[in-house]
Amino acid sequence: MTDLNRQDVQPLIDTALAEDIGPGDITSE
Repeated sequence: MTDLNRQDVQPLIDTALAEDIGPGDITSE
């Protein structure tokens, strides 16, 4: 993986984690 790929994937993973933890955590509790 090149730096370009990493920079392109990082935000996607960050958003996926944020969406998964954010609403998921609130809905769970």
